[in-house]
Amino acid sequence: MVKQKNYTKIYLLLASITGGGLLSLSWPLRGFPLLSLISLVPFLWILDYIENHRTDFVGGAVFRYTYLGFLLWNAATSYWIWYATAVGSIFVILVNAALMSFSLQLAFNLKKWLGSKSKIGIIYIILWLCFEYLHFNWELSWPWLSLGNVFATMPAIVQWYEFTGILGGTLWIWLVNIFIYYIILSIYNKQLKERVFYIYLIILFFLLAIPLTYSLFRYNNINLKNSDEVNVLVLQPNLDPYKEEFTISPQENITRIKNLIDEINAEKVDFFLAPESNIQEGIWENNFDDSYSINEIKKILKEKYPNALYITGASTYKIFEDGESLTSTARYNKYHDFYFDAYNSVLFIDTSGVVGIYHQIKLVAGVEQMPYKNYKTNREISYKSWWYYW
Repeated sequence: MVKQKNYTKIYLLLASITGGGLLSLSWPLRGFPLLSLISLVPFLWILDYIENHRTDFVGGAVFRYTYLGFLLWNAATSYWIWYATAVGSIFVILVNAALMSFSLQLAFNLKKWLGSKSKIGIIYIILWLCFEYLHFNWELSWPWLSLGNVFATMPAIVQWYEFTGILGGTLWIWLVNIFIYYIILSIYNKQLKERVFYIYLIILFFLLAIPLTYSLFRYNNINLKNSDEVNVLVLQPNLDPYKEEFTISPQENITRIKNLIDEINAEKVDFFLAPESNIQEGIWENNFDDSYSINEIKKILKEKYPNALYITGASTYKIFEDGESLTSTARYNKYHDFYFDAYNSVLFIDTSGVVGIYHQIKLVAGVEQMPYKNYKTNREISYKSWWYYW
């Protein structure tokens, strides 16, 4: 009996690893997104097995046996954070995987408490959708691994996202996986001649056929003939984000930008698009005219493209004037006795002399923002990095 239980644990762990591996292999940019439609099947078997053998497991079994798979998925798709922050990457991978497993464990406990008799139960889907919704909206937001994002490189098959958003894709993936699992279960139990088996097949067919047919039809019948054409020039300074980006001077970087524009030598450009690395200096919003990079970009536009709009990412800072209300993220510069705030921004530069600005709202917790800053009691913190820009 003990030996049998040990084998069962191994099978459950192997199923978890298989599920995590399938999710990893499905993820863009290098993965095959359609694998996501079967990637939850191993996790569904784990849930089903534990539910049908409750007496063989102690509390938290769902968490323990799904965690390894979610950990593998998070590590395989979020490893790149290590290059920016080792501690941060470990924290993100461990905690995000834990939140995924916790949502399934909570659904398992809730299903037991409600006495639900369904094989898998809609409760798992609801709790997972709640988990993803939370991840979009709380201050530890980490929405990159929301299941609906898996089709980012296949827009042709998810045109219906305009009605449901990413969460609609998550729901679709869960439903398809569940009915594939039901079909596999029916085959395993030799129920091929039973009515329920054909019901599962019909439901799965329509689950796939309706959204895919609509999406492909809509995608292939978009009429762009009457749309206005614009000429867009995308500029990529090609800086190593871990070595060069914060070390080269604004002058050197602007020279790279000029060389790129001269090399392409486009006759007409309506919009320039450039990343945050395009501007290698902190920009004070109170006085854009002091920025070397902005002034040089304006010169480029005046000389060759006077009607173009230059859109670029940038790190910007705003000084709070006397009497102005402070934000919860305001910092204090003790060297010059003022409060300021820092932003990830998008700048809109043209030849009019007015610089438009948009502040990024969704920020990466721990890297771009301090979570729950409203609970911080002391704002009087001096950061050397901000002093550098001053």
